[in-house]
Amino acid sequence: MRNKILVSVLSLFSIVSATDVSGNITSNTTWTLTNSPYNVIGDVGIPSGFTLTIEAGVTVNFTGDYKILVKGNILINGSSSNHVIFNGNSATGSEINLMFKSTDLSNSSINYTDFTGPQYAIKLADESEHNQDQTKNSDTLKVEYSSFNNTGVFTSGYSTTAGLIINNSTFSSCIIKGYYPRTEPIILKNCIIDNSTIASDSYNYGITIINTTVKNSTITMGCCSANFDFQNSIVYNTSTSEGGGSPVNGDFKIVNSKFIESPI
Repeated sequence: MRNKILVSVLSLFSIVSATDVSGNITSNTTWTLTNSPYNVIGDVGIPSGFTLTIEAGVTVNFTGDYKILVKGNILINGSSSNHVIFNGNSATGSEINLMFKSTDLSNSSINYTDFTGPQYAIKLADESEHNQDQTKNSDTLKVEYSSFNNTGVFTSGYSTTAGLIINNSTFSSCIIKGYYPRTEPIILKNCIIDNSTIASDSYNYGITIINTTVKNSTITMGCCSANFDFQNSIVYNTSTSEGGGSPVNGDFKIVNSKFIESPI
């Protein structure tokens, strides 16, 4: 009988164990399923030259308004049967789950990851014309087979060569936005977007939507070179409006696509 009780107690401890994380990593680091969940109790930094790898099945909980700042590389290796889970802080706050600054985005990847807000999920840089990073993001961040619920995805670099591609993913009650001005393009491919806002601010480098279904959403477009490009997509029960500024004079392309009950 004692042996049975001991086994039960040990099993309980293995279930409730967790790992608290904060501060900069100082070597290549892996967050393992064995040590999951990981509780972010302060800002986490990934300096240039280092890589944080997150194994399939890991859960990351943000306990406050904290961020993971990626200046090196992050590899989120969820699988089709074992997603990585990011649970945002219970309030939107000012920080982002994953903030990418001054890095080659092609060295990072996000696969089979579920982001739940209301804290926002991903942002490329946080620049403006008069507050620019000395080293800018470059190349493209690719997100595959992921989901976004009650959260946000943003580009906010200034005149960079970077970009964001999200493929085979779903969005529900989200904000997808390229900020003013001259911020990185966003490509949404093979996605389903529901009850969300898709916004291309003035002078943003544009949002391309390919083989995607958009429904019950809002599309906003700023003045002066903001642009959208819909290819082989279906948009229904969605409103389209000016997102600030006048006149709106950028391209709004509809190629092999249908807008149903969605006035432009």
